[in-house]
Amino acid sequence: MADHIELTGQTVGELTVLRYAGYRKWVCQCSCGREVEKHGAALREGRTSVCSATFHAKRDLQLHPAEYRAWQWAKRRGIVEEWHVFRVFFDAVGAKPSDSAVLRRLNESELLGPQNYEWAPYRNAPPTS
Repeated sequence: MADHIELTGQTVGELTVLRYAGYRKWVCQCSCGREVEKHGAALREGRTSVCSATFHAKRDLQLHPAEYRAWQWAKRRGIVEEWHVFRVFFDAVGAKPSDSAVLRRLNESELLGPQNYEWAPYRNAPPTS
């Protein structure tokens, strides 16, 4: 008799159960690619459905959508290593000062980082009265 309820192959939210890890825990793969261990009861009851990285990314996107989009743009353009974590990036740049502001490099030949950025008005933004 098995000492656990078989969950291998099941999908719960963004987690796919890969294998039993022992002592009521399961190895799951999140849609972001990370492998994490989750308790079987939490999976069966739907109390867990993503890895912590995906959870935090979704929360950050909901709380700071403009800054999150700026961070995604910055990652594609090249950023310093410590800015690969949204919370570190956000703590450095702060909230977007206006709807028309964009993140801009001060020196185009360097990576975007704490000493090489500014929130600047978008060149083609309509004038405000």
